[in-house]
Amino acid sequence: MVNLNIASQHTPDANAYSDKTWQNLTLAANSAWEGGDSHTACDFYNSAVKEAERLLDLAEQGTGPTEAPMILVISYHNLAEAALRIGQPDIALAHYQTPFDRLLALASLKTTPANLRQTCVTNLKEATSALVFHLHFTGAHVWHVGDIIRKAQSAVAAASRPAAGVRIS
Repeated sequence: MVNLNIASQHTPDANAYSDKTWQNLTLAANSAWEGGDSHTACDFYNSAVKEAERLLDLAEQGTGPTEAPMILVISYHNLAEAALRIGQPDIALAHYQTPFDRLLALASLKTTPANLRQTCVTNLKEATSALVFHLHFTGAHVWHVGDIIRKAQSAVAAASRPAAGVRIS
């Protein structure tokens, strides 16, 4: 039987901006997975994704943790890997695509806080690599892979431009 004592700690942290809840959910999921309980693991991974989305929403408002983009990527990639292990490559693709799209959008918007834009760019590299690898592994057409790479390159270029309202003297 899997020891899910960690799972009992997944109640929201008193500090709404902390990633402690996400950490506890992820640890519980990993523990369940290692114990052979893939269903429980996926439930916890899904809860971790919801918490990651909440933290990223807070970061967009300027009140969340700067690690929110990384947390989002890790959360979705955990689900993608679980889907691959149980033979669901199409579901895995959706879990690789989602953080890529989200970070791509945030990195491209001039209204995104500058520190969040930079963190999105940094974590977009991992999201892009995982998505491209998966697409290549599943036999996606080369133009589709190239399109993903071009979108990521454009986001990186956009993020290097000054944010809205910033004047360069």
